[in-house]
Amino acid sequence: GTSSNGFVVQQGFQQSNWGKILEQNTISVVTTVFPNPFVNEINFSFSTSPGEKISAYVFDVLGRLVYSEEVKNENNSIKLNLLQLSTAEYLVKLSSDKFIYSAKIIKQ
Repeated sequence: GTSSNGFVVQQGFQQSNWGKILEQNTISVVTTVFPNPFVNEINFSFSTSPGEKISAYVFDVLGRLVYSEEVKNENNSIKLNLLQLSTAEYLVKLSSDKFIYSAKIIKQ
């Protein structure tokens, strides 16, 4: 497995475990991801406020943490600038005190 900043990901993360992680999404806050695939920036909008500050973590297919940021929720949406990432698939995890959301994102 791989360990990065307190997150542990076991072998096969990009295949079988992604489905299990995506199933943990909080049902009460509907989250929309756009555009996906993205070029430099990706947006997340929320049906209701998941909290004032949201922690964003982006993992590569090997489970390594490649980006993290605490983002301020403005008008129930956040934007991540991921210009520094290479073209690939990633797993993004958003969390706050009462909210957890994970999704597969694709950088073009």
